[in-house]
Amino acid sequence: MMKILSGGCIVLCAVLFCTFNAHATDVSVRMVYLNIYGSIGVEGVELKGFPGTEPVITDSSGYYSAKVPWDWSGTVRPSKDGYTFTPPVKSYSK
Repeated sequence: MMKILSGGCIVLCAVLFCTFNAHATDVSVRMVYLNIYGSIGVEGVELKGFPGTEPVITDSSGYYSAKVPWDWSGTVRPSKDGYTFTPPVKSYSK
């Protein structure tokens, strides 16, 4: 008998808590990002396919870093005139 009453109280409290929050006016959203980084070994290679408006280009040592949303999936292709890359694409998945 006591177990049923205790469980009922938890359900009642949860319903009241949800009802209270349903009328809240302040909402905060936090985006989570991941940094993908690596090296191609060649300076000035553009990595096409990462999200965002800023291009991802390797530095003078051939390293790159890209900030992506945590749930991003996609295919990235390195590109530089006069170069052929193997493999030609790299796939990323969540």
